[in-house]
Amino acid sequence: MEGVDGYDAAIVFVGDNVINDCETESFDRNNIHFTNFIDAVINSTCAKFENTIVVIQSGSAMIPFRWKKKAKAIIQMW
Repeated sequence: MEGVDGYDAAIVFVGDNVINDCETESFDRNNIHFTNFIDAVINSTCAKFENTIVVIQSGSAMIPFRWKKKAKAIIQMW
């Protein structure tokens, strides 16, 4: 099945450290949830592409609870 503009899939690369230049292990954030902005970008992409792959670059675990069932694959990069 083709998605928007004839593409078969979309790959979204995200990180959740919009304040600092690098990811760390927990001291730069209060929780392990994505920001509303990141969730909105991923939800929007999943709505347009049935085959959405999300690649997460983070220094700690993140919880993709708002879109985890919509993405076809979730890949964690450390």
